Amino acid sequence: MLNKLYLSVKTKMSLAVFHNYDDSISIQSAFEHALKKYLNFILSNKDEFLFIEQFSNSPLLHKLSRKEGIDLFEPIFNLLEKGKNQNVFKQVDTGLLHMFMFNPSMQYVKEYFGGRIELKQSSLDELIQMTWDALKA
Repeated sequence: MLNKLYLSVKTKMSLAVFHNYDDSISIQSAFEHALKKYLNFILSNKDEFLFIEQFSNSPLLHKLSRKEGIDLFEPIFNLLEKGKNQNVFKQVDTGLLHMFMFNPSMQYVKEYFGGRIELKQSSLDELIQMTWDALKA
């Protein structure tokens, strides 16, 4: 049952992230669009985000559910591969690029939810720019 809930939340998240997603626009625009949508989702869906964070590290999560959850974000992996092929992104493992794309945002939101920082649009914009700068070649 937990695995079904996990996949349900991951599906909801991917639908939010890829709503109006257009991979024919520039790599930077697609990157920023996806990251903004992701941030909006995790900020607006605290319980679901924290469940995903907790359950993703649980031995109760089946390998198949983990793979299905990752597959829901295939457009991001495709974007990162496209960016590598065009020398826009660093020539490192795509999984590393994926982690580095999302982990700073997750940490920022956890700090905000924990009451340790104030949510500011300017900080979110800086976070997105810093993430882009970190990944680009």
